[in-house]
Amino acid sequence: MIQVVAAQAVHRAALEAHHAAVRVTTGFTKRNVALLFEADTLLMKLTAEFLSLFGVESSANSLLIPKGGKHIRSRHRHDTAEILSGLLPALTNIKYVQERRNRTGKMEYGVIGEHRPGRMLFVAIKFVPARSAASGEDEALVPTAYIINLREVDRLLYQGQLRPVFPVRLS
Repeated sequence: MIQVVAAQAVHRAALEAHHAAVRVTTGFTKRNVALLFEADTLLMKLTAEFLSLFGVESSANSLLIPKGGKHIRSRHRHDTAEILSGLLPALTNIKYVQERRNRTGKMEYGVIGEHRPGRMLFVAIKFVPARSAASGEDEALVPTAYIINLREVDRLLYQGQLRPVFPVRLS
């Protein structure tokens, strides 16, 4: 628990330092700041415990947000700040895991984590094998995330689409 809190504090400090550097570099223009966040953003380092939640084998060592969360920023404008700031806390407080096949038969993964008391985030996680990845190495990405209400969680549990998890150390 102490390691998770320490990791969150270090992550937040690094993110705040990055934001401060971006503001100084761009002369406080919001448009330029948004453009700088078009790069893939490191969310967290992956551990064997995290990968074991899904039963996947991957050599990816980092979980990235593609294009700095562009999909989240465009699709969830009103909740963007809460979602982006809640990703790491939700991923360190996972309550449920979802595994399902999409229309093409590929496995899709997601987690539901509590980012603050009573508020849950659904975080989609995509594992890209080296042969399909632009980098040539295994990748783990968060293509999207959104706030999910407790009624929806109950519905998904009832339908058997979610699997509860027991507390797992992810640090």
